[in-house]
Amino acid sequence: MSLRFVRIKNNQMGHSAEIKAIYGNKLRIRVCGILENHGNYLFVNHKKLNTENIFWNFPGGGVDDGESISETLVREFKEEVNLNVSIEQFCFFNEVIVDTLHAIELYFKVKSKNFDAKTGQDPELEIITDHKWMTIEQFSELPTHQKPVVFSNLKSINDLINRFQN
Repeated sequence: MSLRFVRIKNNQMGHSAEIKAIYGNKLRIRVCGILENHGNYLFVNHKKLNTENIFWNFPGGGVDDGESISETLVREFKEEVNLNVSIEQFCFFNEVIVDTLHAIELYFKVKSKNFDAKTGQDPELEIITDHKWMTIEQFSELPTHQKPVVFSNLKSINDLINRFQN
């Protein structure tokens, strides 16, 4: 499995000063869950990550001290979309450096018995504004700055996973 490394210079993302103050100048470990239901994938919108306040990604967030990866992913899904999930499999990891922000992101396929998502919140910053089920085609049509760079030219989840295994 290879590493996907993304570096964006000059803060093209337009992260808010609040984001930089909390998460800047340190390494952050993030976990994200890929939840699929009949060809649709669950995404959450984040504000304060660009000037438009539109940034879609899979639900997830930072690992707290003393918290396991699986505990983090379960907690983040409960907070952001009010769903109980369990990890099915590890998919890939991604490293992102944007100005003073540095994150290692771990992506997992997750499963749930319930798909009735409700927009929740991020207790640290209250940056979650919405959730949406989208096909990969719909997600791919979003402008590049409204989704993580790692998802550029995405045709399928398998396409994405295969990028990291070859």
